[in-house]
Amino acid sequence: MESLPDGGAMLSAHVEAIIDPTAPVFAREVLHAAARELPQGVTSSIGYVSVTFSEKGLGIAPGSSEQRAQAAKDEIGRRLPELSVQLNLAGAATATPLAAYELTQRIKEGYNPLLAIRHAEMSADGDPPRIEWDDCGPTSATERYGQYRHDGAISVTYEALKIRSGTHTDRVLERLVAPMREAPRKRVTFIYLPTDEGEAGEVLDRDVKASINRANRRKGVVHAQDQAALNNAQAAATDEAAGAGVVDISVLVTVTVTEPSELPKACTAVERAGRSSRFTLDKVYGGQAASFAICLGLGLAPADLSAVPDLLRDHT
Repeated sequence: MESLPDGGAMLSAHVEAIIDPTAPVFAREVLHAAARELPQGVTSSIGYVSVTFSEKGLGIAPGSSEQRAQAAKDEIGRRLPELSVQLNLAGAATATPLAAYELTQRIKEGYNPLLAIRHAEMSADGDPPRIEWDDCGPTSATERYGQYRHDGAISVTYEALKIRSGTHTDRVLERLVAPMREAPRKRVTFIYLPTDEGEAGEVLDRDVKASINRANRRKGVVHAQDQAALNNAQAAATDEAAGAGVVDISVLVTVTVTEPSELPKACTAVERAGRSSRFTLDKVYGGQAASFAICLGLGLAPADLSAVPDLLRDHT
């Protein structure tokens, strides 16, 4: 979920794209007037969904790279309509796959937010930007331990290290994903990684054993949170044994500013929103560049970029 400040150019570009030239003159004038008058202090929010497939999951047979690419394209193309329908049924707007240049434009604007207005104006004039894949990254970038400078902007990415126990309602993320005056440009990324069926049972068994150890670590009455964690772990193991799938969830939040003086205020707003969403957010120290790229939704998985061996990571 992205929140972007809009001074009017992006709204005008969107209006120009949806206007039917055969529509009545009055209707077109109303839309043009709305595009001129509405965008004062407006923040635009838009959601993106990236689906990453593995060749094994698609059932692609070994062969040349061209053959595998063609087989992947055919299989993914077959599945996309159903995925769009499922997103619509889940309450999202109609999901439309991004064209190649729409994707590269979005990536380029992520690294250089100041280009968003120029690109919107170009689109409104009927000449949308056509950025090649090799050119959509940052022109210059410097990674520091707790922040990332890129093309005239500064970003800080947070990760959710802990989700508080207890009951979570459907509005628990409302404040975190909603537009913020102090942090008008931010990106909240949720990563869902299905656990292999052969490993799901073992993963949940380890969770149950760890919860039992925590519940038995103190004498006398069991701590309420430890008991709740044990109950949840046992319920998850029971559901998996009955056929339910297991999904690993990661949450990342990126806040971006174009003025260095605005960064402390924006970071404070995001941290407070994280607490109200029952997340413990902490900066991704030493991995700001990688986490920024992951939040763009390019199909990058944090586990694939980890320097920690799989055997050690899966047993910690």
